Amino acid sequence: MTTVFVIHGTGGTPEGNWFPWLKKELEKLGCQVFVPRFPTPQGQNLRSWLKVFEKYKLDFNENTIVVGHSLGPAFLLNVLEKTNKPIKAAFFVAGFTGRLDQVHFDTLNNSFADKSFDWEKIKQNCQHFEVIHSDNDPYVPLAKGEELAKHLNAKFIVLKNAGHINKESGYVTFELLLAKIKEELSVPVLSDVHRFEEIEAAALVLDVVQVPAFLSRQTDFICEIARRAAVINVKKGQFLSPWEVAHVIEKAVSAGNGNVMITERGASFGYNNLVVDIRSLPIMREMGHPVIFDGSHSVQLPGGAGTASGGQRELAPYLCRAAVAAGVDGIFLEVHPDPEQALCDGPNSLYLSSLSGLLSTLKKIDRVVKPS
Repeated sequence: MTTVFVIHGTGGTPEGNWFPWLKKELEKLGCQVFVPRFPTPQGQNLRSWLKVFEKYKLDFNENTIVVGHSLGPAFLLNVLEKTNKPIKAAFFVAGFTGRLDQVHFDTLNNSFADKSFDWEKIKQNCQHFEVIHSDNDPYVPLAKGEELAKHLNAKFIVLKNAGHINKESGYVTFELLLAKIKEELSVPVLSDVHRFEEIEAAALVLDVVQVPAFLSRQTDFICEIARRAAVINVKKGQFLSPWEVAHVIEKAVSAGNGNVMITERGASFGYNNLVVDIRSLPIMREMGHPVIFDGSHSVQLPGGAGTASGGQRELAPYLCRAAVAAGVDGIFLEVHPDPEQALCDGPNSLYLSSLSGLLSTLKKIDRVVKPS
C-alpha cells in the first residue's frame, strides 16, 4: 500500500486548503493518507515538528509519497536529510528554503529553512521530485521555487495567477497535483461531475468521467462529457429500466465516444428502498458495452435514516457475488477505514479491512463463469 503524507505550512491545519480533498481522493485509490497537525504558530520550530512526525516513522519507506505546502517542503527536506529510508516521490507546492525577507515568517521558519542542506543526501533518499509554484505568490517569490527545483534536479511547474496555491486563491481542490500523484501510483482514476463547468477540467485529469445516476437522462450533459472524456461511465438511474439504457448509450455514441460503461446501482422499490434485478445485468451486457455493478449504492436506503440515507453494508457481498456470477465486467465499491465515521455513504460503505477477502472471492467466481 502506498502511504502519502501531506504537510501543511506556517499557520496551516490538516483541515485547510486542498488537504482534505486530496486525502479523500487518494483514499479512494487505496492509499493510506496522513495529514499531521503540527504546532503553529505557537511552539513552531523544527524540533517540535520532528517530535510530532516521530510516530509516523514506521510508515516512511520506499512506498511513501510526500506532499508539502509552503513551509512543508522545508520540513520534508529536513526529514529526507536525516532518514535512512528512501521514499518514492516528493511534491513541493509553493515551497522555499532560506529567508523570505518577511520578519514575522522568517522568525517562525528560521529553524526549518535558513540553513545549508545536504542536497546530495536528500536526492539519494527520494526517487522523484516535482516543484509546483505560482507566478504571483504573495509570500514566496517565484525565484525561490526555481532555486528549490534546481537544487533537486526537479521538474518545475509554474501556475498562472495561482497566488499561494491555497484556499484564499481558490484552491480547495487541486486536480493537477492529484494527477501527478496518480502517475506515481499507476492507478486509473474515476470520479463524477455534476455541473457543465466541471467537465473540461475533469476530463483532463480523470481516466474515466462518471455521470451520476440522477443525471443519467440529461442528454446535453451526457453528450458534453462524451465529447470531452476518454471513457465515460454512466450510473444507471434508479428510475430506469435496463432496456432504456440503450438510449443513454446512443447519446454518448452520437457525440463521438464509444467508450461507454454502464453501472447498475439498484432500482427504486417503494419508499426508502432499492432492489437489484439481476436480470438487468445480462440484458445490458447484450448492448455491447461493459457493465459494472455498484455493490455499495445498491444496498443504500435513500433517505432511510431520516435526515440522511441509510444502508445495509452487510448485504453488499451477497449482491456482488451474484453480479459477478451473472457475468458483469467490473465491481464498484465504496470502502472506508471506519465507515461509521465516514462523512458520506457510511452505512453502505464496506470496511477497508474486508475488501481483500471479498475481492479474492469475486475473482474466483469470475474465473469460473468466464473460463476463457
